[in-house]
Amino acid sequence: MLPLLLALLSPALADTPVDVLTPELRARFEAAESAWQAGDLSTAEKAFAEVTTGAPEFDRAWRRSCGVLLEEGRVDDAVANCRKAVGLVPSIENRTGLGIGLLQMDDGQNEAGKLFEAVVKESPDYMPGWQGLCTWALDSGKGEPLTRCVTVLEANAPETAGTLFYKALLLADQGKLDPAVKTLDWAEQKGLPADLMSRGSEWIQKRAEMANQTTAAEKGEKGRHDPGAWKLSDLIPFGVLAALVLAVGVLAFGRDDEDDAKPPPPRDPSPPEPPAQPPSDAPNAG
Repeated sequence: MLPLLLALLSPALADTPVDVLTPELRARFEAAESAWQAGDLSTAEKAFAEVTTGAPEFDRAWRRSCGVLLEEGRVDDAVANCRKAVGLVPSIENRTGLGIGLLQMDDGQNEAGKLFEAVVKESPDYMPGWQGLCTWALDSGKGEPLTRCVTVLEANAPETAGTLFYKALLLADQGKLDPAVKTLDWAEQKGLPADLMSRGSEWIQKRAEMANQTTAAEKGEKGRHDPGAWKLSDLIPFGVLAALVLAVGVLAFGRDDEDDAKPPPPRDPSPPEPPAQPPSDAPNAG
C-alpha cells in the first residue's frame, strides 16, 4: 500500500473528534480506517462513503476519503472530497490534504503552492505544511521556498529520512553533487524506501548530466540544456513522491499508524556529518 503524504498533527491542533458520530457510524469509520491501513482500498472507500452519507458534516471522513481516492488514482474525485472537507472546516489539516491532491493535477500547482504557503504562515510549526511546500517547490523549480522549507525541516527533524531526501535533492539542484549523494545514502540508512532511494539517485544523475551538457554548451558545443527546465514530476509521479510520508511516520489524511520499520545498518563506515541540532527552544516536530 502506498502511503499518501506526511502529517504530524501538532499537539496544539485538534482534529474533529470521532465522538460526534453515532456509535454505528463510528464503527464504520473505524472499519474504513482499518481497511485503508490493510491496503483494502475498495472496502475503505465504501465505508468512508457510508460515513459521509450518514454524517455529511464530519470533515475528517471527507479528507480521509480523499486520501483513499488518491491512492486509487481518482484524483478529480479525491480533490472534490478534500474541497468538501475544507468547506466544512478550513483547518490546516484539511487544507494540507487538499494541497496534496492538487499537486497531482496538471492545473493544480498554483493553488497548491498558495495553500501550503498560507498553512506554514499561519502555523509555522506544522511540518506537513512545510513538506507539502517542499514537494511543490521541487516540481515548480522554485529555489527560494525549497531552501526555506528544507531549513525548517532540518531545524525540527534533522535526521529523518524525508528531511535528508529533500536536502539531497536540493543539494543536487545547487550543483553540489557529491554532498547530495552522501546525504541520500544517509537517508537510506535512516530507512528511506528502496523505490525512493532509486528515484533520488536518478534525480542526482539527471542533474549531473544537465550540468555536463551546460558545461559543454558553454564551451561552444551543441546540446545546451537549461537545468532549471527539468522538473521533479518528469521523474517522480506525485502519487509516488507522496510516500515521503515515511520520513515523518504519521500520515496526512488523519491515519494514526506508525512506521515501525528499522533502518538497515550503515553501509558507509564514514557517513556524512549530521546536520546541526536545533536550538533548545526550537519547535518539536514530534
